[in-house]
Amino acid sequence: MAYITSIEQLGLERGMQQGVQQGMKQGETAILNRQLQRKFGEEFTAIYRKRVEEADVDTLLDWSEQVLSARSIDEVFH
Repeated sequence: MAYITSIEQLGLERGMQQGVQQGMKQGETAILNRQLQRKFGEEFTAIYRKRVEEADVDTLLDWSEQVLSARSIDEVFH
């Protein structure tokens, strides 16, 4: 059985947490991109796609809620 130090354990835990957070962001990004493409079609340009890619998870969640009632793509992002 391998022995790991508390520092190694801490590193593993941090790495796992970062992986979970990155996975959540990727999932939220994919869902929002799909929602925006489906609802707004050609209005969903590369400019908006870049904003989605650069946003944090909380912002992505907010936009995912706003897309449900937005009448224009600008309403989602403002």
